[in-house]
Amino acid sequence: MESPAQSLDSDGILEIDTLKQFTIPKRKKAKRDLFETIASDSREYVQDILQVLRLSYKDRESARNFSYSRPRLIHNDQLLDEYAEKKKQMRQDGYTEKELQDVYGFLYVETEQEMRRICRDGLHTGNCKISCLGNPKMGVYLSKHADIITAEPLKSRQSGTILIMKIIKLIN
Repeated sequence: MESPAQSLDSDGILEIDTLKQFTIPKRKKAKRDLFETIASDSREYVQDILQVLRLSYKDRESARNFSYSRPRLIHNDQLLDEYAEKKKQMRQDGYTEKELQDVYGFLYVETEQEMRRICRDGLHTGNCKISCLGNPKMGVYLSKHADIITAEPLKSRQSGTILIMKIIKLIN
């Protein structure tokens, strides 16, 4: 017995109204590692990461004083979804696109363990021991400039990790 959408043509071949029945399957997101190492000559590094760092320098001469190695992208879908949801909520609360501009903040961490924890769980209050700007338990500390990332100047050949964080800066 034939269904209404099926019929046999003159050659006895079954015709199906495929346009009505065909749906494009959704692509499943592949589970990605938290970190993706990228090449120092890749487009992501040169045009995205390095440019963000250098454009943020307070002192333009800092480009000669800093060298970067082992660039990595962080893939944390949970934090990205929370960021997008917060931004969506703020739009619904009446903030304009101009007020919700994305900017970058910089955080210097000394250990791989601390970097992994922040990239996995996000940045939380009390992330810093500095108290000259207020109580660190009341907010997070990020630097506006990638060349001014610690309270004291970095020593020559000091190493660590700079995390670049995309944040919503409310501009009035």
